[in-house]
Amino acid sequence: MLPLIRCYLRCFLLLALLAGSAWARAQQRPELMSSRRCVWVRVPAGRDTTEFVLRDSLTVVPSSVSVSVPGRAVAYDRTTDRYRILWPSSRVASPEPTEPELRLPTNRPDSVLVCYRVLPMRLGAPVARRPRGLMDTISFNNRPFTGYAGLGQQEQILSTPGINKTGNLTRGVSFGNAQNVFVNSALNLQLEGKLTEKIGLTAAISDQNVPFQPEGNTQQLQEFDRIYITLTHPNWALTAGDVVLRNKPDYFLRFYKNVQGAAAEAQFWQRPGWRSSTNVAAGVAKGKFASTTVEPIENVQGPYRLRGPNGEQFIIILANSERVYLDGRLLVRGFDNDYVIDYNTAELTFSPRHLITRNSRIRVDYEYSDFNYARSLYHLSHYQEAGRLQLHANYYREADNPDNSPNLTLDDDDRDFLRRLPENVSIAATPGADSVNYDRRQVQYNRVRYRDPATGEQRWVFELLTDSTRSVYNVRFTDVGEGNADYVLSTDPNKTNANGRVYEYVPPIGGVARGRYRPERLLPTPLEKQLISAGANFRVDSTTSVFVDVASSDLDLNRFSPQSDQGHSMRVGYAVHDKPLAVPGLRNYRLRSAMDYEYTSRRFSPIDRYRDIEFDRNWSTTATQQSNGIGGRLSREDNIFNFAVGAAKDLNNHFGYRVSRRYRAGEVSGVQHWFDAAQRVGDVELRGSLFLLGAEAGRRRSSWTRGEGAVRYARGPVVPGYAYRFDKNRVALPSGDSLSSANYFDEHAVFLQSQDSARTKYRLDYTYRRDRTPNAEQTALQLRGTAQTWQGQLTTRIGRNQDLSLLATYRDLLARDSARQRTALGQLAWNVALLQGQVRSELTYNVATGREPKRDYVFIPVPSGQQGQGTHYYAGDLNNNGRQDKEEFLEAATPDAVFRTHIKVFLFTDTYVTAFTNRFGYRLLLAAPREWRDGSGWRAMLARFSNVSSVNLDRRTTEKSLSARLNPFAYQTNDEQLLSLNKLLRNTLYFNRSNPVFGAELTVLQNQQKTLLTTGTDTRNLASQSVLLRRTLAQSFTSRLTATRSIRENSSTYLLTRNFRIRQYEVAPELSFQPTGTWRFTGTYQHTTKENVFGPETGARGAFDELGVETRISQVNKRTVTAASRYVRVAYSGDQASEASVVGLEILQALRPGNNVTWTINLEQRLSNGLNITISYDGRKPDGLRSIHTGRMQASVLF
Repeated sequence: MLPLIRCYLRCFLLLALLAGSAWARAQQRPELMSSRRCVWVRVPAGRDTTEFVLRDSLTVVPSSVSVSVPGRAVAYDRTTDRYRILWPSSRVASPEPTEPELRLPTNRPDSVLVCYRVLPMRLGAPVARRPRGLMDTISFNNRPFTGYAGLGQQEQILSTPGINKTGNLTRGVSFGNAQNVFVNSALNLQLEGKLTEKIGLTAAISDQNVPFQPEGNTQQLQEFDRIYITLTHPNWALTAGDVVLRNKPDYFLRFYKNVQGAAAEAQFWQRPGWRSSTNVAAGVAKGKFASTTVEPIENVQGPYRLRGPNGEQFIIILANSERVYLDGRLLVRGFDNDYVIDYNTAELTFSPRHLITRNSRIRVDYEYSDFNYARSLYHLSHYQEAGRLQLHANYYREADNPDNSPNLTLDDDDRDFLRRLPENVSIAATPGADSVNYDRRQVQYNRVRYRDPATGEQRWVFELLTDSTRSVYNVRFTDVGEGNADYVLSTDPNKTNANGRVYEYVPPIGGVARGRYRPERLLPTPLEKQLISAGANFRVDSTTSVFVDVASSDLDLNRFSPQSDQGHSMRVGYAVHDKPLAVPGLRNYRLRSAMDYEYTSRRFSPIDRYRDIEFDRNWSTTATQQSNGIGGRLSREDNIFNFAVGAAKDLNNHFGYRVSRRYRAGEVSGVQHWFDAAQRVGDVELRGSLFLLGAEAGRRRSSWTRGEGAVRYARGPVVPGYAYRFDKNRVALPSGDSLSSANYFDEHAVFLQSQDSARTKYRLDYTYRRDRTPNAEQTALQLRGTAQTWQGQLTTRIGRNQDLSLLATYRDLLARDSARQRTALGQLAWNVALLQGQVRSELTYNVATGREPKRDYVFIPVPSGQQGQGTHYYAGDLNNNGRQDKEEFLEAATPDAVFRTHIKVFLFTDTYVTAFTNRFGYRLLLAAPREWRDGSGWRAMLARFSNVSSVNLDRRTTEKSLSARLNPFAYQTNDEQLLSLNKLLRNTLYFNRSNPVFGAELTVLQNQQKTLLTTGTDTRNLASQSVLLRRTLAQSFTSRLTATRSIRENSSTYLLTRNFRIRQYEVAPELSFQPTGTWRFTGTYQHTTKENVFGPETGARGAFDELGVETRISQVNKRTVTAASRYVRVAYSGDQASEASVVGLEILQALRPGNNVTWTINLEQRLSNGLNITISYDGRKPDGLRSIHTGRMQASVLF
């Protein structure tokens, strides 16, 4: 039976892969400062889901909807235009997976404040060119001035009734006497509609390959790289392309997979009391699942680098696959929520909502990109409901192909080596050195003998190549941790300048290694995982059900070897849901109860983690399950018994108890007790929970008590409260002479907060915490440290036009093992709209403690056949050292392919520097009220002026003073304590902005960037001030005058030859003549002077005089012809050698001293409805050089 299933799934995969194409789609969320609105939504009691509809006269932006309850997210269903809020429940044992979870509800407000943004229009409003009263249904076709000819139609070359389509197909060719022939193409097509009355079509097709993941700073991602075709029918659905596979309710089988393939779902025999659903999916998996624990750093919000399960340092996280847990609670992604993540660098950063300390527990589940082997995936499931009986069965298989390794080069010796590995090994190390021919484009090594001066021992080591006549090696190095190897990254400036990372040997001292890199490469083995599961659930009555789940797994850690591990699991139990109680005193309560027994054999291996994220911690043990079968721990049988009982009346009145018994031979044997209760007496709310554990883990015994209690007085505008938390886990030997503790603290908290329904929401908290730890002799507990935390939150709407949100946290930590630490954490958002929206202001401010990574960079040649798409070129061996160095690559200033052969790629290292972060953003729009424009006097004069300002600043510094940490403008770019900076300031003052006759603009711009690199810092600065005057001289003549002063600066601490500061002055008058709507003639003159005032080539000057003429012929809906010619005379003070220097190239900008001429001709022709063709020709004649000609032709088809 199993071979038939495999054959069927493989055939289905082959058919599905023939149907895929791609589309990249990006959604942009509008950020209108005056468009934010808030409404109160009532929360029905006794429901875990709150659904509501936002009714507004304008179009609501779904991605902007948020609620006032921290940690709660809003889901949107576009088919019904309804929103949904999911509420958490208290911990009670899970029931049958096909039924809702048996969890007692927690406290929640009776109403929530929902805020959202709207577009300045209603997209669904009807639009008509003429009033409906002009339309006569009887004589409509006979009217000469209307008829069907006046109805607009979408431009398209192919007509497909019933299917809406957008997109285009573009094909182009480029050629010239300074480049090869290049052909480019682009296809973007989106389809939506009906193929038949019952079959719907949705598709996104594109041939664009996006090599990076979207930004993970919003709750809803911009999935611009998804490719799919979907067919839907009332009884079935089929999707091919990029598919996200999720498991249906099943206890043992959990997965979330991104695949390229196909998935189909069919529903049969639909009638009352009888339903069935069958799913089939097959494809190539994009990544692997991993679950990792992140080690927190005291007071550091991030970024934290995620690593692979095999110790991979640099991985790419698949977008939207991560699940981040903090202290056991699932977080919500988003800059305004709990965290942001960079999928391309696998870096996680927490928002100021959560203060990260050394006691924080961070756990992340995710999928990461892994193309060592091509991985196939198959999934088959069937769910059946027949009256009271529910059945389900699943088959899942994913396997690496040993004969297809896209990113892994394996020869016969490597395969033989992998075949000889033990069965429980999934990765192995092999020598990383290969003897090759000399290639100056690569960082290569010589193999030399090194004699230890202390011991006299000789060994072979690798050093940076100095003699190309000796044996040459390409060497791969692997990071194995500090102190575990004999190589380090070189810090010698002569070596770090090489175009690639250079490693150097450091001998051990006293037999102790001092490096972290080994000359070896890691070879992973191809894996195969299979799991078959089945389950049944029988409803005894409307509130009671019994269930059983079974599963069987097969894990092969090395497909080069025929051995594999098989395991089994089983779970059986019953569940009671909301059964009315007739017990005196509990008549309004509903009973909830569950009991189950779970067994897993010693070789059972699930696909993904299926237990609670805190499961192992709650048993005071390390991870007992590895979804990838890797971990190096002995497999053991696991037996777990759970029983839970509880009763609930409403949100504020419920109680519950749960007991769990677990036996895992040699690892854990213990009992858990859980108590949970809530009671409201008048206006006093009481809540409490208690957890008890007594367990033995090997020779150690764990005694764990954890709990919390809280009381609130919920009457009046101010709600006071007190909470006490404790967590005391003692782990000791039976003799008592060795004591350890995973966690041991108690915490007191007092707070004042507003009512849940108040217009202004606030909360003030003070927390005092004491931590204890075993002493040096491990015989008793001693004080580890005390921490005091003050936190304030405020959310309010000031009047009708202002929104204010404030979060501030201050923590004072006194610890025995470190110096006193004071932490400030804050977030501010303030939006203002005054004078009918003529004055708009938006302020955002964040302060925290984070980390700044040190970066490196290399120049990589573009693939063969794609020359001309790079950004830099190699200028030759300028320092005569026989290798390519970073300082020998220059930025291309022309579009010629010969100067665009390389791209600059930044490499992230594993070295971080703790720094204080400060983010400041401000936007201001100023304009006079509309009625002033029609007035007189000083009001009419002021109405002529308007202003637009924006400031964005993001900096990281190690300066510890409070003023430097809080003041976003307290910095100097040459300050060594300033690690990184991104600043963009722009201010434009307008005079007569909407006047067609005369107007003026004054613009001030500054763009500063400072980057921390492994070799130092790199600072760039661009500052400019410009004045623009425009004047309509006559009906057909328009003039413009622009005057600009700017400074362009580059300052590097490691490449001193690249330092410069160029001061530039520019004057550019322009005159346009447009006799008709078709013809336009423009004449321009521009005078520019440039002078370098800093660096090794101080005094280099250039003067430019440019005269240009442009003619434009535009025929609407037919063609556009543009012809332009420019003559530039250049006077340069330097010699011929300095023209090729960095300063010379920056001043000349691809021109040469003397006379330079450029010319362009461009034709855009519409051949038919939806078919456009573009032909362009560019030429230039530098002084003393031959002419350079480039031609391009492109055809576009609109769908």
